[in-house]
Amino acid sequence: TLLQQQLSETKAEMIGAINTALCNREMQSPPTPDTLIDQLASTASPNSAGGQVMVLQRAEKSTPVPDAATLQCYKTALTLNLGDIPVNHVKCHDDTGKLTVFLPDNAAKKLAEKAIVAPIGYTLQSKKKMLPKLTISGIPQDIFDDDSLVGDSPEVRERQKKLIQQLICAKETSVKNLHDAGHTLEVVYIRKYSNYSGDRVLTVAIKVSPAIRRAIKELQND
Repeated sequence: TLLQQQLSETKAEMIGAINTALCNREMQSPPTPDTLIDQLASTASPNSAGGQVMVLQRAEKSTPVPDAATLQCYKTALTLNLGDIPVNHVKCHDDTGKLTVFLPDNAAKKLAEKAIVAPIGYTLQSKKKMLPKLTISGIPQDIFDDDSLVGDSPEVRERQKKLIQQLICAKETSVKNLHDAGHTLEVVYIRKYSNYSGDRVLTVAIKVSPAIRRAIKELQND
């Protein structure tokens, strides 16, 4: 098969070079802007707004998970299949045997669907379009000073998330208008902790629509 021919022609040096090029990404320290909107805009990833995801996974869950070396060979063959098609990242999941392909847009996804040759016993699936996820840190915990917002029960957590969502919408009319029109603005999680100064603060993660992300970015640039 085409896959077997590709694997037989692949050298160990090529595997290492391809994996290094795909997997090694520069890590950046998170910014620390002053305002809520500044924090949202500075953490938005420009590649995630139109990103697409495709997953190669075992057709039968009962089959054994390939070992790490085999997965790396699959990844190398996958990279060869993709050729010059734009790809953001390819990730191996050693625990499940999955290979995830992150693509910049729908055009790249359509090309990849035609180019990818699934390993024997694997199927190729498309996942839902990714939404940008933004992180806000350093929010004072005293925004939860109302008795109905104290505690860690699921009901209290939902009320806390709702409050943060309302505060973001109240901060900027353009964001509120988009949310009212049905665009996604969802608090994914809340983490409570004390910072180095001993202040009790929050870190929250927000999932937003591409339109809200763009609105936030424009506010940052004004």
